Amino acid sequence: MNTIKFRHYFDAGHMLTDGEFLVTKACTNLHGHTYAVEVEIYGHELKNGLLVDFKAVKEVINLLDHKFLLNEIDPFSMRLVNFLKENKKDFYIMPGNPTSENIGKHIFNLLEGEGLQVRSVAVKEGYKGENTGGWTIYEED
Repeated sequence: MNTIKFRHYFDAGHMLTDGEFLVTKACTNLHGHTYAVEVEIYGHELKNGLLVDFKAVKEVINLLDHKFLLNEIDPFSMRLVNFLKENKKDFYIMPGNPTSENIGKHIFNLLEGEGLQVRSVAVKEGYKGENTGGWTIYEED
């Protein structure tokens, strides 16, 4: 069994949809973060000595880079789409609230869609170094 861990960073803006579990109401305002993403991929078969080309993983993560992440089920987010299109601004529609938990799950699903065997995707929102903040980790059951 071969396993690789790959870390990459991206910057994005978002706003969280308000709800009963959201304590930090300031996060419902437009704001942005630097995100750190750590992906763990495994497999038995190496192709030309590689389990995966790191560039392929980076390209998936970069789909979110310098984009405004919108919640596809939030009416306010969807109203922003036309404004962003008219003003030629980049955005990315997320399946759900663009929390670090959902971002991790989304990246996990995108990588699996590329045929990779993904063990976990960890996301750190507001990356300011190794010793600050916490990571959310998405793993399949």
